[in-house]
Parts: sequence; C-alpha cells; structure tokens
Amino acid sequence: MREYFYKVEGNEYVLYCDDKVIVRSPYSISLCIAKSLDNNNKIECILHKHGLHENVKAFYEKAKPLEDIFGSILILKGRFPVSEINKLINNTGYATKFYNNLLEGNMELESSIHPDIDEMNGYDS
Repeated sequence: MREYFYKVEGNEYVLYCDDKVIVRSPYSISLCIAKSLDNNNKIECILHKHGLHENVKAFYEKAKPLEDIFGSILILKGRFPVSEINKLINNTGYATKFYNNLLEGNMELESSIHPDIDEMNGYDS
C-alpha cells in the first residue's frame, strides 16, 4: 500500500508518495472541503482536494455547481501543522475534526519561518 504524507522542507509543503516527491507547495497549503449538516445538525466534512492553491481552486470551480449534492464547498488556505494535514489526508473521517479544531481555535497555525523543521515534521531529536 502506498503511503502519502507531507513534510515541510524550507518554505514548502512537500507531498510524498513513499519516497517520491509528488508536488511542492509554497509554504502554505490549500484544502477543498465539503461541509454539511448531519441528521442531528452537527457539521460533517469531507476532504476533496489538497495541495497547490491553483489546483485546489480549479477543482473548487468545477465542484461549486454541485453544492446541492455535497453541501457547502470551501477552500481553506494556510500554514496548517503538517501533522494535522497528514491525519487529514490519511484518515477519511478526520476532516470534520480538522475543521472543528480550526473553527474553535484549537489548531495553532505555523509561522512563515519555523525554527525547527524536524520538530515540525514530527521527528524527535
């Protein structure tokens, strides 16, 4: 099974598939998330696209007419913690928790220059 994950290298988010670099994004990442309410009026989210802003925006433009089916379609762009992005892309059910953490201020966004890239990527010294 292939493993997809992001690492921060310099000022870029780098998406890997196993050991191969798939894409490099300037030090921010865009996400396209569909948001709807479940039967109990709780927010449910599904991640549809992630990566370079222009690719995510192109997907968003194509998906926007389908909001009646998917619910609200949003683009989130920022310097999200790489550990949170990796949970998001590898766990289908994590999008709702990610979105709620962001809304509730429970997610610390990264600064533009991080002093310890290894720590940010989840490596212990």
